[in-house]
Amino acid sequence: MTMLIVGGTSRVGQVLVPAALATSAVRVATRDPQSATARKLVDAGAQIVTADLRDAASLQSACAGVETVVASAHGFPGTKGNDVQSVDLAGHRSLIKAAVASGVKRFVYISARGAGPDVPVDLFRAKWAIEQDLAASSLAWTVLRASPFMEFWAALVGRPILDRGRTTVFGRGTNPINFVSAGDVARLAVRLADDPGAVNQIVEIGGPENFTMLEVIARFERAAGRKARVRHVPLAVMRVMHNTVGRVIKPLGRQIGAGILMDTAPMTFDPAPTLMRWPMDLTTLDMVIARAMAR
Repeated sequence: MTMLIVGGTSRVGQVLVPAALATSAVRVATRDPQSATARKLVDAGAQIVTADLRDAASLQSACAGVETVVASAHGFPGTKGNDVQSVDLAGHRSLIKAAVASGVKRFVYISARGAGPDVPVDLFRAKWAIEQDLAASSLAWTVLRASPFMEFWAALVGRPILDRGRTTVFGRGTNPINFVSAGDVARLAVRLADDPGAVNQIVEIGGPENFTMLEVIARFERAAGRKARVRHVPLAVMRVMHNTVGRVIKPLGRQIGAGILMDTAPMTFDPAPTLMRWPMDLTTLDMVIARAMAR
């Protein structure tokens, strides 16, 4: 069996590729096959193909002869022409069409907990739309909805503490949030790709704990052995920025919108039902902090 991983150089992909190599041949689609990350994946045993979610023809070639597709790419940062509309929406629609045309048997899509048609963040709306497209396709699909990644969102407030002894909280920082390690999402995605019982299902995965951003800061402070200088950007200011400069600078508006959502919306999660079906040891925030300090 050959598995195509789209987004193999992402946080999820860099764990997903080695995990998948234990059971199958792995092909990684990337825009930059000469990158340091791509070369590491080659050294691990993966085949690299040049493909871009914005180039439908390249996706057709990447899917040829593949039994399984796992899609973990996203355009959240909105840099270098990679944005939600071209990558998360149009790009994944092209990928689904290429998978169908190539006779792909299984398609695992990494989505986000909270994806929906009316969420005030375009990434979540795009992911919901792709979920609907998959459900309407002829593919045997699985959607894996993940909590916010520790390695990005928790590190966003924590890494500056380790580096400079200060950090910024966007909003109040008192809303409980479930964070998950990208590595745990990757390992579960590989298992779902090989599980007939997961076909045409939405599976949710989160981490073992719920933290407010202020509690995340406290964990990083404890690891660093010092108190941090903490600055807050008030929620009212974020809303004004989202509706003004955020409308002009789309990537900034997206990040501000996500920050507002994480400071106000219900974000807790209990992974127990998922773990009962697919047992695994979840990574804790303290483990992720320890890795960050080791680097």
